[in-house]
Amino acid sequence: MKTVLPFFLLVFIIATSCTKEGELNFQERRLVGEWKFKKVTFTKRWTIGYRNITSDYQADQLVFNDDLSMTYSNSETGENYTGIWEVNCTGGQDNSSQLIASLTHDVTGEIKQIIWDSFSTTKKKICSNSSEKEGFYNYTLIRQ
Repeated sequence: MKTVLPFFLLVFIIATSCTKEGELNFQERRLVGEWKFKKVTFTKRWTIGYRNITSDYQADQLVFNDDLSMTYSNSETGENYTGIWEVNCTGGQDNSSQLIASLTHDVTGEIKQIIWDSFSTTKKKICSNSSEKEGFYNYTLIRQ
């Protein structure tokens, strides 16, 4: 009986963690909806302090759809990007994920790539960060 129990436990974990082809997983389902930036900070490389740059993102809104399409719009400038998104499990000790979005400006055709590391989401909040050449960004978004 002692050898059977771990086997059934392993089968249960594998069976409940898999999703059918074309279905969103748990984290992806929580991401679907409209989001606004609540707080954005920037830390320049090789420094200790950070700058709050939330005001640069106040007019931005992201909409993630369940068909893996999305829009990124700015209500002040009227700019609008459309594209696709995906969440990749990067594993590791913290079981973190990565959000990748490929977007195209609706008028100019400019391509924008979003890559957020250490991506996590709840029903009401997204927390993530990204590493750029000049430094590190930390993002907190809330559901609208």
